[in-house]
Amino acid sequence: MAFPERYPHFQPLEEAILKRYIANGAPQGDWVCDYRLAILEKDVPAALQGSDRDMWIALHQKRIDALVQTPGTVFIIEVKERVTSTAVGQLLVYKHLYQQQTRDARPIELVLLAGEDDPIAHAAIEAQGITVIVV
Repeated sequence: MAFPERYPHFQPLEEAILKRYIANGAPQGDWVCDYRLAILEKDVPAALQGSDRDMWIALHQKRIDALVQTPGTVFIIEVKERVTSTAVGQLLVYKHLYQQQTRDARPIELVLLAGEDDPIAHAAIEAQGITVIVV
């Protein structure tokens, strides 16, 4: 088990939220922050070449905030300053792409990790089978 030492694209508050989660019982497993999902060649505009192409990929590539792999489960974690419904779409897209790209047969648990709660959004998100954790 290795918790991350670096948090590449996190804002300071997001990093603090993730560190609190890790300190208070996060899943034990192999952690990767800023897990980049591949962009298929067919999705890159054909007219783009060189640095323009590289820039387009960097801007459009989906990145999972934290991916935790345990022997029995994969956790896809989205970190937000506040519980927000926008995380639902992100998590669903990340799950879909991860399953397509890895063919991993383990169950995937989606987790929204936040520093501030929104009780209405919290209840609606959990009703969709997504774990919401406020630290």
